[in-house]
Amino acid sequence: MPRLLPWLDERKPDVVCLQETKLADAAFTDLLGGELAERGYEVALHGEPAWNGVADPLACRARGRRRGDRGRGRGSRSRRRARSAATCSGVRVVSVYVPNGRTPDSEH
Repeated sequence: MPRLLPWLDERKPDVVCLQETKLADAAFTDLLGGELAERGYEVALHGEPAWNGVADPLACRARGRRRGDRGRGRGSRSRRRARSAATCSGVRVVSVYVPNGRTPDSEH
């Protein structure tokens, strides 16, 4: 949070995809909901408190954001790569988790 909010104030992006927050929806809303709303963001949440960091909120400043949905992927919940998605002003935005340190032909 100490890095995110100043960065948002400086850069003012239309869409922000956060990853590995490890916060359930209510905890994320309690922590950042007011701060993001003050900056004009609506948030699509699909958080789960977990070691693997499957909570990946997506914040959008554009009008017309629809409720987000969890991305679809193969495998267990912790191995899915398409994490969350929302439509912002008619543009579909998908947050995809791509782990570091793997080769393109890795089974993961």
